[in-house]
Amino acid sequence: MSDRTTYRTALSIYLLKDTVLVDADRNQALKKGLEVYERRRPLRKTVSLTGSSTRKVKVPTDWVEKFSEILAIEYPLNQTPSNYIHPKYFRLKEEPDGIYIEFLDDYPGDSDSFYLTYTIRHTVNDSTSTVYGQDEELYLTISAAFAAEFLQANYSQTVDTELGADAVGFRDKAEKYASLARQHREEFNKKLPKRKVGAFADWEQGLQYRGGSIPFIFHNNR
Repeated sequence: MSDRTTYRTALSIYLLKDTVLVDADRNQALKKGLEVYERRRPLRKTVSLTGSSTRKVKVPTDWVEKFSEILAIEYPLNQTPSNYIHPKYFRLKEEPDGIYIEFLDDYPGDSDSFYLTYTIRHTVNDSTSTVYGQDEELYLTISAAFAAEFLQANYSQTVDTELGADAVGFRDKAEKYASLARQHREEFNKKLPKRKVGAFADWEQGLQYRGGSIPFIFHNNR
């Protein structure tokens, strides 16, 4: 499994093996890259929750306000095919003590369980990474774009303090990394476009709701 240490090493390949950036710079580039990546491909998670006679169930503790979204609510369980509550029959409700899922029609009671599938942020640190394996090159590509911008800024600032041939050399490097940053961003945007409202990369399919199959995924408006 990859981790931040692995990613730091891999970044050098994307940066033409430049050695100017220190680990702290690379970590910052990886952090910024993750913020862009997870907006387009957030971490998907499914948990089992217990219903309530109040029709309201608090969202999981790892729910991230203004980021997390509901992808699906499966209830009742153990149906063939799996059964999902239509999005028009539940909503998110903010109360003083937190955010709740409020069921507007049929709902799971105190003794009923249901599956909630939702999105959360990814984790990348020196011991683990939740970036999807098939996306690691894309994640490194957008992170390298930020790293290249750091290098471009570094060489641009150096130009102001140098004279003659040295200044020309640093200017050339600044332009090279500005071009490389654009190249990496274009590649990332092409291969992983921005998510559309009502669409999720792994969930663009018809879920079986009571009354028929409807290709609709609920997303929290933000």
